[in-house]
Amino acid sequence: MALVVVAQPGSEPELAVMLCALESHRIPVFVQGAGFGSLYPGPQVAFYNARRIMVPRACVDQARQVLEVFNSQDEPAPSWRPGLVGVLRLVLEFIAFGWFVPGNRQRAQRPAEVTTDYLPAAVEAAASETDEP
Repeated sequence: MALVVVAQPGSEPELAVMLCALESHRIPVFVQGAGFGSLYPGPQVAFYNARRIMVPRACVDQARQVLEVFNSQDEPAPSWRPGLVGVLRLVLEFIAFGWFVPGNRQRAQRPAEVTTDYLPAAVEAAASETDEP
C-alpha cells in the first residue's frame, strides 16, 4: 500500500485537528515523524522534525477534500492604526509606568571581597571548632 503526503501541519494543535477530521471520515492515516517531531520544537525541517500526514493512494482525493478547509485562505484582517487618542494613551502610559518596565538598569556594585561580618557568632564558633583537631 503506497502512502501519499496530503498535508504538513505547522503545529501540534493543527496536526490534532487534521487527524480528527480525517479519522471522522474513516480515512486511514499515518503521521511521518509523529513521536520524534514533537521532541524537537522550533523550526520545522523536512525529514527531521516536520510531521507529514500520509494516506493510502486510494484515499488521496477524499483526504484532500476533507483537508481543503485548512488550505482555504480567509480575507486578511484589516490593519489597525491607532488614532490620536490611542497615541496619547500610549505616551501617558509610558510616562506614568515607564519605571515599571524591566530593562537594562544599573545594578548596585558588589563588594570586591566577601566578608564574614554578617555571620552570627555561633556560626563562627562552630567553624573554629571544626578546624581544631
